[in-house]
Amino acid sequence: MEKLRTPGPDGVLGNADDVITPLTNFTREIQITPLNRDRPPVVNPNLRQITVIINYTVGRETRSYTLTTFISSFS
Repeated sequence: MEKLRTPGPDGVLGNADDVITPLTNFTREIQITPLNRDRPPVVNPNLRQITVIINYTVGRETRSYTLTTFISSFS
């Protein structure tokens, strides 16, 4: 089970008073998509779009985070 660590009463993350909350209903989806140029519609073989979608529930609150970035075969 994944857990969420947040700062405790002192506001500093990484010490003994941190609050650890289990993440229930945790899902993670990773999408890797080739990029298309509009004119003409050609796939760029060196570029991909990466999207990571995370959903989880803490107590009664459901949270969702989406991160989108690009990756290339060139460094």
